[in-house]
Amino acid sequence: MIGPFVLAGLTLAACGKPKGPDWSDKPLERRTIRFDGMAASIAMPKELVPSGHTEGWSKTFDDKEMLGPNVLVVEESRSFPTLDSYVHSQPTDSDDEVVRKVEGNHRYSVTIRNKKGTMVRANSLLIQGDKELDCMATQGTSKDKVISDAMAAYLEKICDSTQIE
Repeated sequence: MIGPFVLAGLTLAACGKPKGPDWSDKPLERRTIRFDGMAASIAMPKELVPSGHTEGWSKTFDDKEMLGPNVLVVEESRSFPTLDSYVHSQPTDSDDEVVRKVEGNHRYSVTIRNKKGTMVRANSLLIQGDKELDCMATQGTSKDKVISDAMAAYLEKICDSTQIE
């Protein structure tokens, strides 16, 4: 869990910087995903379109400084016995901070944000019997536009919505 001082620091660091896009008010719609031997679903905004991967969706902006939002869902073949092992498997840069770690309901959820606030990545691993479904939702900018806390929560909501059917 994030302490109040960490949240306050992230909020203060973001003050005065231009904001990135905030989709947090866009409704989510459930979509079906099919893998070899497994069907799943996820809730995401209708504006996201297939990105060329059978399990990936993204949105391209006219503003080339905006990266994402992108959503990628994959059938996971590695096994993570603990939340910490899942957290340590996430690719990070020295500028990244884990700002959310949650375990519950057969799911590990992790959110990573860079210290400038210009990149947020929400990950969620759903474990159901011998099946594992991994979701990654990201939003970033190539400039100093800050991703809002509401948008970070929205990305978490997308990945935490995955279901194995």
